[in-house]
Amino acid sequence: MHMKTTIDIPLPLLRKIRDIRHQNHWTLTRTVQELISRGLKMNEKIPTQPSPFRQWDTLCMNARIDYTDKEALEKALEKYQ
Repeated sequence: MHMKTTIDIPLPLLRKIRDIRHQNHWTLTRTVQELISRGLKMNEKIPTQPSPFRQWDTLCMNARIDYTDKEALEKALEKYQ
């Protein structure tokens, strides 16, 4: 079953679609169908809920003060009180 419809496509996007069309020697209809199909397949792979076991990004931040130096630690903490 096919349905004809009219949609507004911004000119920069239309240019990209035309480039893809020419690269693959496709009709405009086939190009749009392929791109929509690929977009829908990619969307299916996106989980609707976050994974319960997230891999957290880590970064070595190196201490700016010697945390074994009690006076330096107290001085640093005074800034945030």
